[in-house]
Amino acid sequence: MDRRRGLRRARAPRGPGSLLPALWVLLLLSTPFWVPVGPSPPSAPVSQLPNAGTARPSAPAFPTPIRHVITVLLENEQVSTVLAQGPFEASLARQYGFASHYYAACHPSAPNYLALVTGKTWQCGGDGVTTYTTANIADLLEARHLSWGGYFESMPSACDSSDSYPYIAHHNPFVYPADIVGNATRCDAHDQGFAAWQSAVASGSVPNYAFVAANMTDDGHDTGVAGADAWLKGWLPPLLNASWASSSVFFILYDESSAGDTSGFNGTVGGHTYLVAVGAYVRANYTFAVNVTDYNVLTTTEWLLGTASLGNNDSWTKYPPMKSLFAFPGPGPLSVRASASATTGIAPLTVGFRSNVTGGSAPYAYRWTFGDGANATTADPTHLFSLPGSYAVHVEATDAHTNSSGANLTITVTNGSSPLRLTATASRDRGPVPFSVDLSANVTGGRPPYSVRWQYGDGSPTASGLQGTHTFETPGSFLVRATATDSNGTAVDASVTELAYLPLRVNLTLNRSTGTAGTAFEATAAASGGSLASGSYRWSINGLPEPGANATLSYRPAASGVYNVTVVVVDGWGDEAQGSATYVATSTPNGTNSAPPGPGLPLGPFGVSLWAWAALASVLGGAVAVLAVRARRAHGRNPTRS
Repeated sequence: MDRRRGLRRARAPRGPGSLLPALWVLLLLSTPFWVPVGPSPPSAPVSQLPNAGTARPSAPAFPTPIRHVITVLLENEQVSTVLAQGPFEASLARQYGFASHYYAACHPSAPNYLALVTGKTWQCGGDGVTTYTTANIADLLEARHLSWGGYFESMPSACDSSDSYPYIAHHNPFVYPADIVGNATRCDAHDQGFAAWQSAVASGSVPNYAFVAANMTDDGHDTGVAGADAWLKGWLPPLLNASWASSSVFFILYDESSAGDTSGFNGTVGGHTYLVAVGAYVRANYTFAVNVTDYNVLTTTEWLLGTASLGNNDSWTKYPPMKSLFAFPGPGPLSVRASASATTGIAPLTVGFRSNVTGGSAPYAYRWTFGDGANATTADPTHLFSLPGSYAVHVEATDAHTNSSGANLTITVTNGSSPLRLTATASRDRGPVPFSVDLSANVTGGRPPYSVRWQYGDGSPTASGLQGTHTFETPGSFLVRATATDSNGTAVDASVTELAYLPLRVNLTLNRSTGTAGTAFEATAAASGGSLASGSYRWSINGLPEPGANATLSYRPAASGVYNVTVVVVDGWGDEAQGSATYVATSTPNGTNSAPPGPGLPLGPFGVSLWAWAALASVLGGAVAVLAVRARRAHGRNPTRS
């Protein structure tokens, strides 16, 4: 009996309790305590995670590399006022594609907003909000399975057709069409405020077509060009750095000209105003000198995104797409040159035109506009100019892959008895050296033919011709003078002033490149060149913006790691330059990371994980238990021993 009891006692450590030390050891070994201690990274918001279970239609084919068209509306200014009082908008016109002959459909605002999305002229003379049964750009996009959205600053709720200053409903063209405003689900999903735009930008889900309208203080309506220019300067540049912007174009335009300007063409009477195309595929430093209006913006959108036509005023014959604003890659660069049998003469003047196309893929299509309302579609047309005037002739060639190229000519027709007159214009008036500028002379009156000679003011040789290009290699202010002489020997002068300056540069330095976490360092931006009279500074660290608009930034890293410091300097002319430097923060002097320990792995004495202390205690406890069992077993075999 005692022997069996002794056997049972000897077997006791093999029960579940005897497994605890082994389990603690296994747990200790499986704990990744060699991973550096620190907080877990935050999980992505649910709204930003991909929805793998949602079926999507196959992506439509696009005729061009453009995937996003963003139309941005500003308010009520003549183009000359915008270029004179809006330095940022003037810089966009110099840097990208500027439509120098853009005319609004009519006055006041609402008809132009509607023309851009419906291709029709509605309610000229009125800004009321009503409902129209009409096809619109949203219908074309949805038929192609393309996404779209209207984004309106300060709109209190989605699809709001009531004024709530500074939101004005008649600046929202999507609350007019019956098939949108009459379908609450559709309207609420697409006609939204700026918070929805910011969300789309943050998630990289910008729609294929976006219509953006700022409120009454940011669009210039109540604050003039200065207010609109300041808002656009803050809104646009960050978007151009986004990945989706590489396949996007922004059409930035004023809805109508100032009150009293009723100039136009083809029945448009909204005045001469501002339109610029901004994007990676837009021709640099390009002036599109053909008469265009809201309907050309619509047909260009249809061409870029591959939609059908509405069958309204978006006629590609009457209001063709502005294809030569863009330079798309193709099997070879498409290029067209134009020549004329005469560029000056007395009315009536018959001129023979010839086109010369190289590159691209045949067959080619041609469209000529002669500046007097007439056009032609042959490669080498002949045209009669009946009245005196200066005519901007444009030819556009399109190849089989819809690549296009344009060329311009100026034809001057006189009555033979008016005084000789000359005007000189330049494509831009300032820029960093080497600074290249296109110059153009317009001669009227006198007796053709004319000769024009240019003096550049920088000591370089003179040149002749109505148009030309000159590059200023050294900084300075240069008076460029043109002299025109007619066949009677009469001469007149005209001049423009060009400013060439050193390119804007910035050198970013740190007071030290390494240090311990918790210790501040200073970054200093030294800018040179450009125009720093009204320059600004934008700082970021590891891609995140930092407050501060001065040339010096002080920053205290909270944890060890690498900190990439970047500063963007913007000068008074809107030019930008960037500098960067790297700072390395090491752990604090006691050897521990300054970041708090992670919640799943607390530390005990001597910096050892509490899991390790617990495992050690369990192992020691198990060893004591085994020793106790052995002692009792020895006692059972020799009960006479105390």
